[in-house]
Amino acid sequence: MADLMTEQEQVDWIKQFWKAYGNWVLGVFIMIMLAWSGYQFWQHKQANQVDQASSAYLSLIQSASEGDEINLTAKANNLMQNDPGSVYASLSALILASSDVSQGDLNEAKKDLNFVIQHPVNKTLVGLAKLRLARILIAQGDPNAAVKLLLPVSSGNLVATNFILGEAYTALGKTAVARGYYQTALEVLDNQKNNKNLDKNLDKNLDQNLDSAGMRALIQMKLADL
Repeated sequence: MADLMTEQEQVDWIKQFWKAYGNWVLGVFIMIMLAWSGYQFWQHKQANQVDQASSAYLSLIQSASEGDEINLTAKANNLMQNDPGSVYASLSALILASSDVSQGDLNEAKKDLNFVIQHPVNKTLVGLAKLRLARILIAQGDPNAAVKLLLPVSSGNLVATNFILGEAYTALGKTAVARGYYQTALEVLDNQKNNKNLDKNLDKNLDQNLDSAGMRALIQMKLADL
């Protein structure tokens, strides 16, 4: 009988607990389930967005390879507007900027490159955008803006950055400063001669088909001109 009473007391306690706290426990459980469901939905949505952005970027590449400037521009702008925080948007902006330059529209190219800089999702892409924008600024007669954009010199793209700073200071008539940057670029190039990735980076950074030997010759030519 004592054992039966003990079980009955336990049942009564459980009933009292659920009467007092049942709604609260149920509410917490529902909140946990909603949070989990929301997280799963968010992950699914993110995965879909990445897939869509990837497909859109591949389509853009196809348009670029076909020389279809109209569709290239439309696709790039779509990615930049709808998914500005993605790497695909920054890559699209860089491709669009190259297209603008090839058509002689430097102002549009500047807008595209500034988009990459203002959406720093990837340091390498931002650095590349700054180098290309600096060259446009020099070409448009604003070397001061190019200097401001590239200083202080970051740890990446040292050869290209110092080379372009040399060009900027040459345009400003500050030959001694320009010579210093060209010499620094040459020193970095010589120090990195065993870096297998350097030759690949030169083409990206300077938009010129140069290997390390060609780059060295170009820098030496600039120094000789000074």
